[in-house]
Amino acid sequence: MSLLSLHLSILDTKFKTLGEKIHHNRIKIVLAEKNVSQTTLSELTGLSKTRISSYCTNSSQPSIETLRMIAVALKVNAQRLIVPTPDEDEK
Repeated sequence: MSLLSLHLSILDTKFKTLGEKIHHNRIKIVLAEKNVSQTTLSELTGLSKTRISSYCTNSSQPSIETLRMIAVALKVNAQRLIVPTPDEDEK
């Protein structure tokens, strides 16, 4: 498990106890924006359709390496695939 996945898992557990569904990635949104199916993304990346589906529903999170692979396959900046966090200056 990557450090990012571990951190997200801890945050997810913390917020789920508050009854909130946390979305960490925007893969499903970007797929829709690019008009690319989960099956096509699976074929482009070599990841299983089940794995892609779990990322799209935010039930699991990709490693940094996998996120980069997905970004390359979709021809987008990897930052578009992650839900942004508030910037300290924006508070």
